[in-house]
Amino acid sequence: MQEGREDCPGSAISAGWAGGRNAGDEAQKARPDGFAQRRVHIMGCQRSGTTLLMQMLYSCFAGVTHPPDELPLFRRIPGRPELFVSKFPRDILRVSTVLDGDPGLWAIYVVRDPRSVAASRHRTAPEVYIADVEEWLEAEDAARRLEGHPRFMRVRYEHLVREPDAVQREIVERLPFLVPTRPFSRFHEAGPASERAERNMNGLRAPDPSGIEAWRCNLPRVAAEVRLHPDLPRRLIQAGYESDRTWLDLLDGVEAEYARRPPRLRRALARFWSRLRAARKARRYLRELRRRA
Repeated sequence: MQEGREDCPGSAISAGWAGGRNAGDEAQKARPDGFAQRRVHIMGCQRSGTTLLMQMLYSCFAGVTHPPDELPLFRRIPGRPELFVSKFPRDILRVSTVLDGDPGLWAIYVVRDPRSVAASRHRTAPEVYIADVEEWLEAEDAARRLEGHPRFMRVRYEHLVREPDAVQREIVERLPFLVPTRPFSRFHEAGPASERAERNMNGLRAPDPSGIEAWRCNLPRVAAEVRLHPDLPRRLIQAGYESDRTWLDLLDGVEAEYARRPPRLRRALARFWSRLRAARKARRYLRELRRRA
């Protein structure tokens, strides 16, 4: 039995699950049209489990309004909902520009072992790698700069799929305005997800820890990423995924499999223009937020 299931027999939620949910619940000032009273935004490197957590929040908490699919942070939302949940993975690179200025915004960052991130593929396109270690490093560096912020939370994918109900309790403790309606371990019982979400999760099913070390099934891809990013072993130790470098022995004699990548200059220019656009959007976001309804 998964941790936390005994607290939620059937579809009922016991007092233990909702404990402390009103703690720190402060009255919010009126917010302009296009901004929720409270918005929970999920971010992280692609293939890290952001879609899984998004679907869990949609399905397992009361009063959640959400878009049909991904929604960037700076995109206006319809109306002025009480509680809005959204996700856009790469917003981890820009959320710092508005988190201090928007007291109604909570940011959740999902992190996964970068080796599994780089080796992950959609079942619908098994020949395509969606993300790589470079993207993971960018996201992780951005997240580290937000550590300690009262409205920023880190969720480890491996913990989410091993102990989903424990993660749910941690989220409620940090975001006490969330009221559970079902445990995360049974999120899939709430009904179908969008076509894109089901594709991203490789199907709607119960949390499955079998993919935690999926990278071991694709060592050529991991070998290529290690050669491209020699500092990866140190970063894995820093992130708590390894205690030493002995795992590198698995790559002895493995021929690296390199994915097609845009030229380095093109990637650098793309990041530069993305930062400029994000800064402009952040200023507009905060300017619009200061308007009072």
